[in-house]
Amino acid sequence: MKNVITFLIFVIFYGISTAQTADDVKKITKFYDLKKIAQLSQKLFEKSTSDKKKAELVAKEKGWSLTITKPDGTFAELMKIGLDGQPIYFATDNAAAARATRANQLHTNGAMGLNLNGQNMVARVWDGGRVRWAHNAFSGRVNTIDDQT
Repeated sequence: MKNVITFLIFVIFYGISTAQTADDVKKITKFYDLKKIAQLSQKLFEKSTSDKKKAELVAKEKGWSLTITKPDGTFAELMKIGLDGQPIYFATDNAAAARATRANQLHTNGAMGLNLNGQNMVARVWDGGRVRWAHNAFSGRVNTIDDQT
């Protein structure tokens, strides 16, 4: 228990000491063409939603699974049909990393009994790829500001 408390104190202190201020956000986003980005974001969202709906119709006809869960916790979800007519699944590959770092303890109904879902929070995150808006864990809660396509 002492380790858990120490960890939580570290996480809180680190978050406070490295968080972006309102001025930081203004500097970072100063030159963004937010209107153009919003239009592109909407266009890509509509395309991914349409692709997924088409894939689900084909999956129903062909008996393909919409989701696949492997024993190791890896999860895949049908997202679209490839140019060759084959299903394209997007898959997680971080189940082992979550277990190794014990991040899975933080999930709702995790071993720590926490309920961390991020209501009313804004997280500014950079990653090496585009966000998958249709992911069921996001539930329409994603706003991409500078997604490069």
